[in-house]
Amino acid sequence: MESPARELRMRGSPTRREAEESGCATDKVVKVATTSTRRLMKISSLTLFALVFLLAFLGWPSVVIEDAEIHRSILGVLFLTGIVLVALEDVVRLDKSAIMLILASVMWTYHGAVEHPTKSQEGHEHLTHELGKGLVDVGSVILFLLPAMALVESVDHLGGFSGITSYLVKRTKDHPGRLMPMICFLAFFLSSLIDNLTATIVCVKILQRVVPHRQQWRHACGGLVVVAANAGGAWSPIGDVTTTMLWIQHKVSTFGLIQWLFLPSFVAALVPLLGIWWQASRQEAEEHSKQEEVAIASSKSASLVLFVGMLCILAVPTVKMVTGLPPYLGMMMALGIFWLVTELALEEEATEGHGKSGVPAALHKVDLSSLLFFVGVLMAVSTLDSAGVLERYARFMQ
Repeated sequence: MESPARELRMRGSPTRREAEESGCATDKVVKVATTSTRRLMKISSLTLFALVFLLAFLGWPSVVIEDAEIHRSILGVLFLTGIVLVALEDVVRLDKSAIMLILASVMWTYHGAVEHPTKSQEGHEHLTHELGKGLVDVGSVILFLLPAMALVESVDHLGGFSGITSYLVKRTKDHPGRLMPMICFLAFFLSSLIDNLTATIVCVKILQRVVPHRQQWRHACGGLVVVAANAGGAWSPIGDVTTTMLWIQHKVSTFGLIQWLFLPSFVAALVPLLGIWWQASRQEAEEHSKQEEVAIASSKSASLVLFVGMLCILAVPTVKMVTGLPPYLGMMMALGIFWLVTELALEEEATEGHGKSGVPAALHKVDLSSLLFFVGVLMAVSTLDSAGVLERYARFMQ
C-alpha cells in the first residue's frame, strides 16, 4: 500500500492544481472579454456609420440634418469614431484604409444632405464647389505621394540600397557596435529625403541583411530606427506626410523648417540612441564576438541607381523654390527622369522584356493601401473644414 505522501505526489499538489485551473479560467475570461469588446466596438461603430448614412439618404428627420449645432456635433463624433478605430486597428481587426474610405463617404453624404443638391440648384453648386476644394487639396497630396513612393520603390527594386548595405557590412565587420549609431544616422537623414515610413522599411531591410543571425541586437537597432526616422522626417518638407501637406499648401517654407526644426529633431534622435546604445552594447558584447561574416554584393549600376534617385528627389524642393510650381509637378518630373535614365543606362542588363523590369516592375510594390488611407483621411478632414468644425475648434484653442 502506497503512503499518503507518495499518493499526493502522484496526483499532484491540490494547491498547484487549483492554481493551474485558476490560471486557465482567468485566461479564458480575458479571451472572452477581449473578443466581446472587439465585437462590440465593431458593431457599434459600423452601426453608427450606417445609421448616419441612412439618415442622410432619407433626409429625415430634418432637424438632425439641418440644425447647425447637431450637424457639426455628428460630424465630429463620426470623425473621432473613425480615428479611434484606426488607432485600435490591431485590436479591432478592421483595416484602417477601409475605415477611412467609409468614414469619408459617410461624412460627405451627411454633410451634403443639408444642401439638398437634388432639389436646389444653388445647393448643388455649393456642394460641388466645396467638394472641388477638398479634391484639389487631396489630389495635390496624392499626386505628390504616388510618384514619390514609386521612385523609392524603384530604387530599392533596382538594388540601389545594396551599396549602403555593403558599406555597413564592411564598417561593422570588426566593430559590430558601430552598427547602431550608423543605421540610426542613416535613418535620420534618409527620412528627410524620402518619407519616414519608407526610410524605416529600407533601414529594417538593411538590418536584416547586415545582421541576419542576431535577432536581439537587430530588434534594438530597429527600435531606434523608428525613432530616428520619425525625428528626421520632421525637419524636411518631404520627410513626413503632415509636413508635406503643410508645405504643399504654403503654410511652411523649406528654409524655415530646416532652420527651426533640425536641431530639436537631431536631439530627439540622439538622446535615445546614446541610452539604448550604451545598454545594448553591454548586453551584446559576447554575442558580437561570434558574429558571422555576411557578404553583400554591390555593383556600379546599383550606385548609379541610388545616385540618380536621390538627386531626383533632392531636385523637387529646388524646382519649387526656383519656379514656384506645385511640388507634385516636381515629383512627377523626378519619377519620369529617373524612369528614363534607368531604362537607358540599364538597357543592356535587362533580362526580361520591356515593361517587365525596372520601374514598371517596381510599381507593383507601391503601397496603394496607404495612399487610399490618406485619401480617406484628407477627404474626412475636408468635410470638417467645409462644415466649419475646424474653424470653431481653432477659435476655441485661442
